[in-house]
Amino acid sequence: MVMGAFAARPICPICLYHSQTPLRLTGAIEQLQPTAIVGVSAQPGAFTHAFLQRMARLNERPIIFPLSNPTSKAECTAEDAFGATDGRCVFASGSPFRPVELPGGRKVYPAQANNGEPVLVGWSWLCGSGVGLMQCSGS
Repeated sequence: MVMGAFAARPICPICLYHSQTPLRLTGAIEQLQPTAIVGVSAQPGAFTHAFLQRMARLNERPIIFPLSNPTSKAECTAEDAFGATDGRCVFASGSPFRPVELPGGRKVYPAQANNGEPVLVGWSWLCGSGVGLMQCSGS
């Protein structure tokens, strides 16, 4: 979801807004500056270390949701997300990940967001998030 220069609506990382011009994920983050990224592509490694670090530079608490199942298909691991964001990300995945120990000994426990939910519930969550953002003027 993007607010500001663009209307609040889901943005496909492949096509930017009304354009049909192909856009890579790294280009999308530079142009859109998202607060959240939801992965449903089943492309392991799609959220690269550099991408996650850029999310951390843009946001105090970047929201990283690699929801693809199984774990081997997740766009990034919990360790990738917490490591690249210095443990500041809000992380939830579609598959279980082991706890991550951060430098300094702090242990974080990755949340699991979508297992067992029908596709319709997932789409309802995305639509509901958009409506919530518009109602509270979130970004």
